[in-house]
Amino acid sequence: MKVRKPTKAEKKELLEYYKRYTGGDDFSDEIDEWYIGVFENYYYGHSWYHGKILVLVNTHEPYAETFTWADGKFDRADDKLPHFCE
Repeated sequence: MKVRKPTKAEKKELLEYYKRYTGGDDFSDEIDEWYIGVFENYYYGHSWYHGKILVLVNTHEPYAETFTWADGKFDRADDKLPHFCE
């Protein structure tokens, strides 16, 4: 599975997500400094999801966030993908 940089449209979806969930904060000046990778054909054998995922590695804290396009809607995947360390 190969990773690629996000398109302008994918970055826009990510910015819109953060704007919704941060009360209107605009990170458009910072997004090009973020570590973001997109995987086109993600598939987890025991998961309901097969498709594109976006992974954001946080630049100020040691964690990553995963987003999917489940049902055509861009959203954070925390509650959708399995957690292996719990």
